[in-house]
Order: sequence, then C-alpha cells, then structure tokens
Amino acid sequence: GGAGSPGRGAHSVTILLLSLCGYSLVTLVFQACSDILVACVLAATAGLALLALGKVAQMWESTSMAGCRLQHRIINTAENWAKRPLRSAVESTSFACALLGTYELQHDVVLACQVGVLTGMAVVLASEVFDSATANGIDRVHSAGLFSVAIACGCALGGAARTGSAAWVSAATLSVLGSLVAVGPSSRWALRREKRDRRPAPETSGPAKEATGARADVGEKVEQAPRSKAAVTYTWEEVQKHNSKGDIWLAIEGRVYDVTSFADHHPGGSIIYKFGGTDASDQFAAFHRPRVALRLPAFCIGDLAGKPGKPGGPPAPTAATVEYRQLREKLWREGYFTPRASFYWGKLAVAAGFFAVAVAAVVAGGGAWWVVLGAACLLGIGWQQAAFLAHDAAHNAVVDPAKGGGFNAVAWTAGSVLFGISTAMWNEEHSMHHAITLRPKEDPQFDYLPLWLISEKELQVPGVKVDLLTRALVYVQHWTFLPLCVLVGRFNFYLISTGWAIKRLFTAPTRAGVVAAAMDILGMAIFWGWYTAVVGLLPEFYSRLLFVLVSHWTTGILHVQLLLSHLATSCFTPEEERAEQFFAFQLKTSRNVDSDWKDHWFHGGLEYQIEHHLFPQLPRHSLEAVKPYVEEICKKHDIPYRSVGFFHALWEIMSDLRRLSGALLELEMG
Repeated sequence: GGAGSPGRGAHSVTILLLSLCGYSLVTLVFQACSDILVACVLAATAGLALLALGKVAQMWESTSMAGCRLQHRIINTAENWAKRPLRSAVESTSFACALLGTYELQHDVVLACQVGVLTGMAVVLASEVFDSATANGIDRVHSAGLFSVAIACGCALGGAARTGSAAWVSAATLSVLGSLVAVGPSSRWALRREKRDRRPAPETSGPAKEATGARADVGEKVEQAPRSKAAVTYTWEEVQKHNSKGDIWLAIEGRVYDVTSFADHHPGGSIIYKFGGTDASDQFAAFHRPRVALRLPAFCIGDLAGKPGKPGGPPAPTAATVEYRQLREKLWREGYFTPRASFYWGKLAVAAGFFAVAVAAVVAGGGAWWVVLGAACLLGIGWQQAAFLAHDAAHNAVVDPAKGGGFNAVAWTAGSVLFGISTAMWNEEHSMHHAITLRPKEDPQFDYLPLWLISEKELQVPGVKVDLLTRALVYVQHWTFLPLCVLVGRFNFYLISTGWAIKRLFTAPTRAGVVAAAMDILGMAIFWGWYTAVVGLLPEFYSRLLFVLVSHWTTGILHVQLLLSHLATSCFTPEEERAEQFFAFQLKTSRNVDSDWKDHWFHGGLEYQIEHHLFPQLPRHSLEAVKPYVEEICKKHDIPYRSVGFFHALWEIMSDLRRLSGALLELEMG
C-alpha cells in the first residue's frame, strides 16, 4: 500500500496542473487572441518548427544533446506531463503566452512564430540547466554562466515581443543559439546519470544474459557477451514450427532468433510475423542498415543444424541469390547507399517551386478560371513531388537514420504535412508490400477485391467469396481502372489515412505506435489547415470547387504510376515465394518504365522499380547506376527483366484486367 502512494500523489498533481493550465490556456486564447484559427495554426507551426530545429541541432556534437531534449519535449508530451508535471506546466504556459501574446501585440504571424519558437527553446534549455545544476553537481561558476545566458534570452525575447524590432529578434536568436551550445555539457551529464540509474544489475552470462537482452527496450543499445562455442542447434523442421504470433522464430544467416518478445515493437510493423519459421536473411539485409545486425545477438538462441540443401538442413541459396548478396555487399562497401544531400535539396527545391508558384497564382490571379486551373495543376504536381520525397525519406534514402531509429522528421513533413497522409500507415503497409509483393490478398497495397481482380490466385485464397457485386465490378474493371485511380485515388488516401491513424491511436500495442499515430493526426491537421487557407483565398465557390477537384485529379496520375510498377506481372503464394527466393521473386513481380533525362523528375524513381525493390534503402540517385549490375545477373541466370515504356505498360495492364474479367466469367460458368 505504501509503495503506491507516491504514484497516486504524482498522478493527482498532474491532473490538478493539467486542469489549471488547460483552463488558463483556453482563457488566454479566448481573451487575448482575436482569431482562434490563426492561434491553432500558429501553435502547430511553432511546434513543427521546434521539432525541425531539434533535429537540426542533433547534427552537431556540441548541440546534439540539446536537440534531443527539444524533440523529447514534443514527441513525449504525455510522458513529460506524467513524470514532470510542474516543469511541463511552466514550459507550456511560457510557450503559449509568448506565441499568442506576440501575435496579439504585433499582429505579425512570422514574428509571433519566431518569438514562440525561441521562447520554447529558451525555456526548455533553462529547465535543462536547472535540472543539471541541482541533480548533477555542476560547479557554481558554470551554473551562473548558464543562468546568465537564460536571462539574456528572456530579456531579448521580451524586447522582440513588445517592439517587433528585427534587432531584438536577432539578439534573441543569438542568445538561444548560445544556450544551445552552453547546455550541451550539462545535458550530457544528465544523460549519463539517467543511463547509470537505468543500468540493470549484473546478471549471469550465457542464456540468462541473452534472455535479458531480448527483453530490452527497442532502440536501447545492449551489450552482449560472446556466445558459447557449444551453441544449441535446431533442425529446419523445428524452426518452421515457430510461426505464430505468440511464438515466432527467424533464421538469418544460419542462426536462429526468437523474436517473440520484440515482434510487437518492430519499427517496420507487423511484416515480421509473415516470416515466422522461415529464412529471412535476404529480407533482413534488404530492409535494415548493416549496423542493425549488431542487435541480433540479444535474440539468438542457437544455430541451424545441417548443411543448406542437404536432408534436414535449410534450403540452399540459388546461384542468382548468391550473386545478388555479393552485389548488395559491394554496393554497401562502395558507398552506393550514402544519400547525396545536394540531390535531395534539388528535389525539395522542385517541389517547393511548384507549391510556391501555385499559391502565388491563387493570390494574384483574381479568380480567373484559367489561372485557377493552372494553379491547381501546379499544386497537384507539387503534391506528387512531395510524395516522392516522402517515399525516399521513409526508406531512409534521404537522411541516414539515427542509431536506434526514432522519429523520421523528413518523411513526416513531406508525407503528412505536405501530402496529407498517415506516414505511419504508409510505413506499415509499404514495408509489407516490399516484402511480400503481390502476394494474393496479403499485400495491403494491392488488395482490391471486389473492385478489381489482379490474379486468379486471389480466388483460391480461403474465405474469398465471389458474389454478385464482385462479378459486376470485375466484369467492367478494365473500364473503371483509370477513372478511379485518377478521380478517386487521392480522396481514398485521405479516408484510409485518417481512419488508420485514429484506430492506431487507441489500439497500438506500444507507446511508440501511439506517438506515431498522434504525430500523423497532427501532421494531417496542419495539411488541412494550410490547404484550406489556400482554397479560401479564391473568391467564389465554383473557383474553389474547380481548384480542389483539379488539384486532386492531377495528383491522381501518381496512383497510376504506383500501380504501373507491378500490375500484370506474376503473383506468388508464400510457398512459391520461398521457392523463387528473394531476388527472382522481386524481379518477377516488378516492372521498370523506360525513361530518359527529360522525365526522370516526373517518375520520381518509380521508373527503376526493380532496383528499388531489390535495394529498398538505395537513394534515388544511385538506382540508374545499379541497373546494369542487376541486368547482368538476370541475363546470366535467365531471369526475365521487365522494362517497357509508360504507355506500353499501361496497355499491358488494361489487357490483363480485361482478360481477368473474362476469366472470372468463364470460371463462374464452369
């Protein structure tokens, strides 16, 4: 009973402070801010800017810890309120007062965001200084210096808010930047203390030690003792039995791993369950950075018995698979996987250019129908380019991911804020799509029944029923394919993203999943905020309607591009996939689109779909260079390499859809 009292007391304090601060903030908004919508947009924009600045600060060693603290405040809001309610109350109130107060005083959105962001940074850093000074024994001279920097920040921010002077804003910016550097040492001391406090008691080596590692938190670095030379061995038949959600083993490079306790925490989503009881060597290597392999010993329970291809042993890799693995090692060794910043800055500039010209046309066009039409097309293409950027970023092809993973700010900004979809949903579904491409009724991005039938194998899946509605829709699928992709695809993305994020918010098995869903909802809210504001600049209802429809229909071309890469190829069952092995399986389920330098920007890397599926983390600028290596392996081992023009691929798909509509009719008659 006594042990629970502190927890209840802290919980009561949290509820009290949340109630008081919540009431105070609501009162502040209604009394001091004349435009509630602007206040919400300001808060969301400033919060996003804090996240971005925190990410930027992590790029330099002297400011990395301060950047981590800034991001931690926003991403782990609930945890901060639960553990440090008083600190959270002070920081939230200071941020809101500075942001909304500056806007009300100066009626300048940019200035309000600047002061709000700088205040948020300053108050967080001041809290870190206070925490470090009280808990870690920093000397008085250093503490006094840090507090002096904090006071300078406060004075400069106050002057900026009251006068709106650029000089005061510059002084505040310099003060906050100085505090970023100054708080670094104290934050590192605090981090060391936290790690020391969390460090578990020493345990015995061997199996007990490995079991402890298997229960470690996701992303935490775990030191593992060397495995015993007398390792336990498991037959291939035994490994194949452990393929359920509550009992999942993987075979990777000849070793056996029990990942049952980790599977729900897998950053790539539920795809890990699809490979229970199988050899996932190529899938693991394709979808993870090489350094992730350092975490595997925590889950290792033994070795595979028997030799590959021999009785009792695992399947032997084909000659094509062996050469594919050698090529993958070569590409990592020679730096093909290293993102080139200049390339992606250029792609960002292209997308930003389309956005900027579209908005400028809306502002200056006066509502003329031809201007509205042109602006809508430009915005639609801008969305397409943002989607390409989000796709690459989510594959870790734009920025090398931090150790331990974490929040992908680039993918979230491009995918949720600019494109308006759930980035976490995309990560879950797209990981599944890459690993089990076109698997009947299991690939979530190519499961269209009853609307479209893409393979006769879908009808053989247990539980699939062909009713009157399915027959009617499939019968005309070659007529409905293009109109639905272009006219409805974008709106469908909104619906499934919103539904998925809301559901995930309440059903995610881990805290990281809940945070990802919440961030997606925030990002999509920001998207609708800025898009609604742009549409609201148009003077009439009909011009607004034209703008909305045409901008979305223009982006509908992207949905055709996404399907063009895989439809009318081969579909495989799980057993057939394993027989083909990863290299041949990906070749037979993907198609490249012939293109040249003039239209690479328009396809966004999707024209090299084969190379992308074989090496998902390969940056877009390296795909063309890798293509000849892949073609050489295919030619040597007589594996088909599909590469056709855009309209030829479209003709192949339309013909196959028509064939399948007739095949279903014949099947029903038979």
